Amino acid sequence: MSPLEISVSYTSLRTFLDCPQKYKFKYVDRLAALYQRERAYFSVGRSLHQSLSKFYSVKEPAERSLAKLQSLLRENWISTGYDSQEEEASYKSQAMAAVSNFLNSNDRKGEAEFIEEFFRIALPGFNLTGRIDRIDKLPDGSHEVIHYKVAKSHPGIEKEDYDFQMALYFLACWKKLRFMPSQGTIFFLMDNEQLTIRKTPEEIQTVEREISRHVETIRKEQKYAPTPGDVCKSCDFLTICPAMGLGMKPANAETLQADLISNIRYLESMRVDLYALNQAAQELSSVLEMPILEKKVLDVFRRVGKMERGALFLINESGRLNCVNVQGIEMAVSQEIPIAGIGANGHSSVASIEEPLLIEDFENDPRLAPLRPILPALMG
Repeated sequence: MSPLEISVSYTSLRTFLDCPQKYKFKYVDRLAALYQRERAYFSVGRSLHQSLSKFYSVKEPAERSLAKLQSLLRENWISTGYDSQEEEASYKSQAMAAVSNFLNSNDRKGEAEFIEEFFRIALPGFNLTGRIDRIDKLPDGSHEVIHYKVAKSHPGIEKEDYDFQMALYFLACWKKLRFMPSQGTIFFLMDNEQLTIRKTPEEIQTVEREISRHVETIRKEQKYAPTPGDVCKSCDFLTICPAMGLGMKPANAETLQADLISNIRYLESMRVDLYALNQAAQELSSVLEMPILEKKVLDVFRRVGKMERGALFLINESGRLNCVNVQGIEMAVSQEIPIAGIGANGHSSVASIEEPLLIEDFENDPRLAPLRPILPALMG
């Protein structure tokens, strides 16, 4: 591997820290082109960024009026990613109000010296890349980094993240432009708030070392484990994420048509299984007698899993597995089997955290040693 083979940006680092699996899908497997969808907030963000970039490229301050900025916003408005015309109109109205509030409440003393400044900096072992929205030169000769955000501000929750991003931009200014900004300001355009951040040279050096540590972690990463959380519902890779349990394989650009047909068939099989489970749930809801309920539960698992034989075990009050129903195999019903690790304590933990007990190696898991004598019957 070449020492500069890895290139990272603030966005890629943030993605890896949030979810290594998403990082792999996006930056290693490069699946964004196949899975990334247009979204309203992306379109609003690009519309505002392009408009502000062109607005501050106007050299004569007298020409930088609200009418000019709103005209630029209309010209650069991106109409993709909205669920309806009504939603787009609502976002457009909010964006128009946002630029009005931005100009009226932010009397900037500096002049834009750099706009959409791209950087690609060679650091030991990797390249650091990115783009700075704006860099102003202040009356005292110092510089201020300006960064626009469309998302709502959450100071106190994301302050550390904002600090890291701004420090990365300070580092880029020092390495490429050979000056250290006196401050950086993040403008939260949609809610008309701002956050000003100042950093010392020592703090920037600390951030450079932190970035290097993150890059080394990425370089050594092999598992790329997913980290499920609240943001998963808006992830573009939800359908292929192993944490979601859908089981769909990532598409390949070279075999896209075949992959599409395969995924359609897979989704159809899921639809059939979900229909069967729904029907089973309706059947089970009306059963009051335990023996009949146990038989029907095993029926469902066999039907959905397309299994020829099966045995249903329940954990009883003494923490032992109790075989309550068998189908297609010869085995004694009511046979009790003590299972290490999933008895009384295991049972209570499974119930309390509402997470399944996962057994990856049925034949060799030491907790299932008491089941060894009946494995031939269970596995055919």
